[in-house]
Amino acid sequence: MTKELPTPVSADARHAMRVLVVDDDPDFTDSLAWLLRHKGHEADTAGNGLDAVAAIVAQRYDVIFLDVRLPGLTGHDLARWVRGHEGTKPFLIAVTGYGSDADRQAATEIGIDVFLLKPLDPSHLDELMSRAVR
Repeated sequence: MTKELPTPVSADARHAMRVLVVDDDPDFTDSLAWLLRHKGHEADTAGNGLDAVAAIVAQRYDVIFLDVRLPGLTGHDLARWVRGHEGTKPFLIAVTGYGSDADRQAATEIGIDVFLLKPLDPSHLDELMSRAVR
């Protein structure tokens, strides 16, 4: 018995975005990238901050989902680098399993646009992407 997967829904060309998902959990990055592609966006993944920097240097992103507590170059370090980097300023979404007030405050001070706790609710993905367009 073959199970058919749903057909991806194409995003309106004006709203299809280029997205980078940065997390050291490959299950999370792969799942979120799949959901984003299914919704018509282009999505790349990086497993650490240094790979994310390489991706950002090579490609312009509209939205970056990033884990706050990455090994090595942390999500906060990456966000600081992105905000200080010349060029287009992507919409930054921190997604973390650690929701302390200090983490949230640091994210706001760095310039992260949205701070979310894992697990990410897929039903909120469209609203998040809409906020990135504004």
